[in-house]
Amino acid sequence: MSSAEEAKKTAPADSGAAADPGNAVNTEKAADPENAVNTEKAADPENAVNAEKAADPENAESRENLEKKARKEAREAARKEAARKRAAVQGVMLFLIAAAAIAMFAISFHLPVLQIYGTAMEPALDPGDMVLCAETRKYERGDLVAFKVDNKLIVRRVVGLGGEEIDIDENGVVSVNGTPIDEPYAQAKDQGKSNIKYPYTVPPGHLFVLSDKRDNVVDSRNTAVGCIDPSVAEGRLIFRMWPAPRIGLL
Repeated sequence: MSSAEEAKKTAPADSGAAADPGNAVNTEKAADPENAVNTEKAADPENAVNAEKAADPENAESRENLEKKARKEAREAARKEAARKRAAVQGVMLFLIAAAAIAMFAISFHLPVLQIYGTAMEPALDPGDMVLCAETRKYERGDLVAFKVDNKLIVRRVVGLGGEEIDIDENGVVSVNGTPIDEPYAQAKDQGKSNIKYPYTVPPGHLFVLSDKRDNVVDSRNTAVGCIDPSVAEGRLIFRMWPAPRIGLL
Protein backbone atom coordinates (compact mmCIF):
# COMPACT_ATOMS: atom_id res chain seq x y z
CA MET A 1 0.00 0.00 0.00
CA SER A 2 1.26 3.51 -0.87
CA SER A 3 1.86 6.28 1.67
CA ALA A 4 -0.98 8.33 0.22
CA GLU A 5 -3.44 5.52 0.74
CA GLU A 6 -2.33 5.08 4.38
CA ALA A 7 -2.90 8.75 4.97
CA LYS A 8 -6.38 8.53 3.53
CA LYS A 9 -7.30 5.55 5.64
CA THR A 10 -5.95 7.15 8.82
CA ALA A 11 -7.77 10.44 8.41
CA PRO A 12 -11.31 8.99 8.42
CA ALA A 13 -10.51 6.98 11.54
CA ASP A 14 -9.37 10.10 13.46
CA SER A 15 -12.38 12.09 12.29
CA GLY A 16 -14.63 9.36 13.50
CA ALA A 17 -13.03 9.39 16.99
CA ALA A 18 -13.48 13.14 17.31
CA ALA A 19 -17.08 12.84 16.27
CA ASP A 20 -17.82 9.89 18.55
CA PRO A 21 -21.00 10.72 20.56
CA GLY A 22 -19.68 9.06 23.74
CA ASN A 23 -16.52 11.08 23.68
CA ALA A 24 -18.48 14.26 23.04
CA VAL A 25 -20.55 13.66 26.18
CA ASN A 26 -17.43 13.36 28.33
CA THR A 27 -16.15 16.59 26.84
CA GLU A 28 -19.46 18.28 27.61
CA LYS A 29 -19.38 17.05 31.22
CA ALA A 30 -15.91 18.45 31.69
CA ALA A 31 -17.16 21.84 30.53
CA ASP A 32 -20.47 21.61 32.44
CA PRO A 33 -20.71 24.37 35.16
CA GLU A 34 -22.67 22.08 37.48
CA ASN A 35 -19.91 19.53 37.26
CA ALA A 36 -17.42 22.31 38.06
CA VAL A 37 -19.47 23.20 41.15
CA ASN A 38 -19.35 19.58 42.25
CA THR A 39 -15.59 19.65 41.79
CA GLU A 40 -15.39 22.88 43.85
CA LYS A 41 -17.52 21.35 46.60
CA ALA A 42 -15.21 18.39 46.75
CA ALA A 43 -12.29 20.78 47.37
CA ASP A 44 -14.24 22.92 49.93
CA PRO A 45 -12.80 22.43 53.52
CA GLU A 46 -16.26 22.72 55.05
CA ASN A 47 -17.50 20.11 52.65
CA ALA A 48 -14.51 18.01 53.63
CA VAL A 49 -15.48 18.38 57.30
CA ASN A 50 -19.03 17.36 56.46
CA ALA A 51 -17.66 14.43 54.59
CA GLU A 52 -15.55 13.55 57.61
CA LYS A 53 -18.59 13.80 59.87
CA ALA A 54 -20.48 11.58 57.55
CA ALA A 55 -17.62 9.10 57.54
CA ASP A 56 -17.11 9.18 61.34
CA PRO A 57 -19.79 11.30 63.10
CA GLU A 58 -18.72 10.48 66.65
CA ASN A 59 -15.04 11.36 66.17
CA ALA A 60 -15.84 14.58 64.30
CA GLU A 61 -18.26 15.70 67.03
CA SER A 62 -15.69 14.96 69.72
CA ARG A 63 -13.09 17.05 67.91
CA GLU A 64 -15.55 19.91 67.51
CA ASN A 65 -16.32 19.81 71.25
CA LEU A 66 -12.61 19.92 72.06
CA GLU A 67 -12.18 22.97 69.83
CA LYS A 68 -15.11 24.71 71.55
CA LYS A 69 -13.66 23.90 74.96
CA ALA A 70 -10.24 25.24 73.94
CA ARG A 71 -11.78 28.50 72.71
CA LYS A 72 -13.76 28.84 75.93
CA GLU A 73 -10.66 28.24 78.07
CA ALA A 74 -8.70 30.82 76.06
CA ARG A 75 -11.45 33.42 76.60
CA GLU A 76 -11.55 32.64 80.33
CA ALA A 77 -7.77 32.91 80.63
CA ALA A 78 -7.83 36.29 78.86
CA ARG A 79 -10.60 37.49 81.18
CA LYS A 80 -8.65 36.44 84.30
CA GLU A 81 -5.47 38.11 83.05
CA ALA A 82 -7.35 41.35 82.40
CA ALA A 83 -8.88 41.17 85.90
CA ARG A 84 -5.43 40.56 87.42
CA LYS A 85 -3.99 43.59 85.67
CA ARG A 86 -6.90 45.77 86.81
CA ALA A 87 -6.42 44.59 90.40
CA ALA A 88 -2.68 45.34 90.23
CA VAL A 89 -3.32 48.86 88.94
CA GLN A 90 -5.96 49.45 91.62
CA GLY A 91 -3.55 48.16 94.28
CA VAL A 92 -0.84 50.58 93.19
CA MET A 93 -3.30 53.46 93.13
CA LEU A 94 -4.60 52.65 96.60
CA PHE A 95 -1.08 52.41 97.93
CA LEU A 96 -0.14 55.79 96.46
CA ILE A 97 -3.27 57.38 97.92
CA ALA A 98 -2.60 55.80 101.31
CA ALA A 99 1.05 56.86 101.25
CA ALA A 100 0.08 60.42 100.37
CA ALA A 101 -2.51 60.48 103.17
CA ILE A 102 -0.01 59.13 105.71
CA ALA A 103 2.61 61.65 104.61
CA MET A 104 0.11 64.50 105.00
CA PHE A 105 -0.87 63.16 108.41
CA ALA A 106 2.77 62.97 109.49
CA ILE A 107 3.46 66.51 108.28
CA SER A 108 0.30 67.92 109.89
CA PHE A 109 1.08 66.45 113.30
CA HIS A 110 4.86 66.85 113.05
CA LEU A 111 5.48 63.12 113.39
CA PRO A 112 9.09 62.09 112.72
CA VAL A 113 9.63 59.43 110.08
CA LEU A 114 12.39 56.98 111.01
CA GLN A 115 14.21 54.41 108.91
CA ILE A 116 15.26 51.20 110.64
CA TYR A 117 18.85 50.01 110.46
CA GLY A 118 20.23 46.82 111.94
CA THR A 119 18.54 43.58 112.95
CA ALA A 120 18.16 43.96 116.74
CA MET A 121 14.36 44.24 116.50
CA GLU A 122 13.64 41.52 113.95
CA PRO A 123 11.14 40.19 113.08
CA ALA A 124 9.01 43.10 114.33
CA LEU A 125 11.18 45.61 112.45
CA ASP A 126 13.37 44.83 109.47
CA PRO A 127 16.23 46.89 108.03
CA GLY A 128 14.80 49.44 105.61
CA ASP A 129 11.41 49.74 107.32
CA MET A 130 10.00 53.28 107.42
CA VAL A 131 8.05 54.06 110.59
CA LEU A 132 6.19 56.94 112.17
CA CYS A 133 7.17 58.02 115.67
CA ALA A 134 4.81 59.88 118.05
CA GLU A 135 6.06 61.95 120.95
CA THR A 136 4.70 60.79 124.30
CA ARG A 137 5.68 60.34 127.92
CA LYS A 138 3.28 57.51 128.60
CA TYR A 139 4.48 54.04 127.72
CA GLU A 140 3.19 50.55 128.31
CA ARG A 141 4.91 47.21 128.38
CA GLY A 142 5.49 46.02 124.81
CA ASP A 143 5.71 49.51 123.26
CA LEU A 144 8.52 50.27 120.83
CA VAL A 145 10.48 53.34 121.90
CA ALA A 146 13.08 55.33 119.95
CA PHE A 147 15.82 57.10 121.89
CA LYS A 148 19.41 58.26 121.50
CA VAL A 149 22.54 56.71 122.94
CA ASP A 150 25.73 58.65 122.20
CA ASN A 151 23.85 60.61 119.52
CA LYS A 152 22.84 57.38 117.83
CA LEU A 153 19.10 56.76 117.46
CA ILE A 154 18.07 53.22 118.41
CA VAL A 155 14.82 51.37 118.98
CA ARG A 156 14.05 48.99 121.82
CA ARG A 157 10.97 47.42 123.41
CA VAL A 158 9.62 48.45 126.81
CA VAL A 159 9.74 45.51 129.23
CA GLY A 160 9.72 47.16 132.67
CA LEU A 161 8.22 50.36 134.09
CA GLY A 162 9.41 52.60 136.90
CA GLY A 163 9.48 50.84 140.28
CA GLU A 164 9.13 47.32 138.86
CA GLU A 165 11.54 44.55 139.75
CA ILE A 166 13.15 42.86 136.75
CA ASP A 167 14.78 39.46 136.77
CA ILE A 168 16.32 37.54 133.87
CA ASP A 169 17.34 33.93 134.48
CA GLU A 170 20.11 31.99 132.78
CA ASN A 171 17.70 30.88 130.04
CA GLY A 172 16.78 34.46 129.21
CA VAL A 173 13.26 34.28 130.69
CA VAL A 174 12.19 37.73 131.92
CA SER A 175 10.16 38.08 135.12
CA VAL A 176 8.51 41.27 136.35
CA ASN A 177 7.81 41.46 140.08
CA GLY A 178 8.46 37.72 140.31
CA THR A 179 6.14 36.68 137.47
CA PRO A 180 7.49 35.49 134.06
CA ILE A 181 6.01 37.58 131.26
CA ASP A 182 4.85 36.37 127.86
CA GLU A 183 7.12 37.67 125.08
CA PRO A 184 6.10 36.22 121.70
CA TYR A 185 8.29 38.81 119.98
CA ALA A 186 11.54 37.75 121.75
CA GLN A 187 14.15 35.84 119.73
CA ALA A 188 17.21 33.91 120.96
CA LYS A 189 16.42 34.45 124.64
CA ASP A 190 19.57 34.97 126.66
CA GLN A 191 21.00 37.14 129.42
CA GLY A 192 23.06 38.81 126.70
CA LYS A 193 25.64 41.48 127.47
CA SER A 194 24.33 42.07 130.97
CA ASN A 195 26.48 43.71 133.65
CA ILE A 196 23.78 44.50 136.21
CA LYS A 197 22.72 42.47 139.24
CA TYR A 198 19.32 40.76 139.33
CA PRO A 199 16.72 41.26 140.51
CA TYR A 200 16.99 44.82 139.29
CA THR A 201 14.62 47.61 140.30
CA VAL A 202 13.75 50.13 137.57
CA PRO A 203 14.26 53.73 138.76
CA PRO A 204 11.00 55.68 139.18
CA GLY A 205 9.83 57.39 136.00
CA HIS A 206 12.16 55.31 133.80
CA LEU A 207 11.78 52.46 131.31
CA PHE A 208 13.64 49.15 131.22
CA VAL A 209 14.03 48.31 127.53
CA LEU A 210 15.27 45.22 125.69
CA SER A 211 15.92 44.29 122.08
CA ASP A 212 13.79 41.56 120.52
CA LYS A 213 16.99 39.66 119.73
CA ARG A 214 18.40 39.00 123.16
CA ASP A 215 21.66 37.15 122.56
CA ASN A 216 24.15 39.80 121.46
CA VAL A 217 22.63 43.27 121.74
CA VAL A 218 23.21 46.10 124.20
CA ASP A 219 20.13 47.45 126.01
CA SER A 220 19.00 48.16 129.58
CA ARG A 221 20.78 45.01 130.75
CA ASN A 222 24.02 46.94 130.34
CA THR A 223 24.94 50.20 132.05
CA ALA A 224 26.17 51.52 128.67
CA VAL A 225 22.47 52.06 127.88
CA GLY A 226 20.72 51.72 131.22
CA CYS A 227 17.09 52.66 131.78
CA ILE A 228 15.45 55.30 129.59
CA ASP A 229 13.96 58.61 130.68
CA PRO A 230 10.74 59.03 128.63
CA SER A 231 11.13 62.80 128.68
CA VAL A 232 14.22 62.60 126.48
CA ALA A 233 13.04 59.77 124.24
CA GLU A 234 12.21 60.53 120.61
CA GLY A 235 8.84 58.82 120.97
CA ARG A 236 6.83 55.64 120.46
CA LEU A 237 6.73 53.90 117.10
CA ILE A 238 3.11 53.78 116.00
CA PHE A 239 2.90 52.99 112.29
CA ARG A 240 4.93 51.26 109.57
CA MET A 241 4.80 53.21 106.29
CA TRP A 242 7.02 50.93 104.25
CA PRO A 243 7.38 48.36 102.75
CA ALA A 244 3.93 48.14 101.16
CA PRO A 245 3.11 44.53 102.15
CA ARG A 246 3.77 45.34 105.84
CA ILE A 247 2.02 48.71 106.13
CA GLY A 248 0.10 48.91 109.39
CA LEU A 249 0.06 49.74 113.06
CA LEU A 250 2.91 48.73 115.32
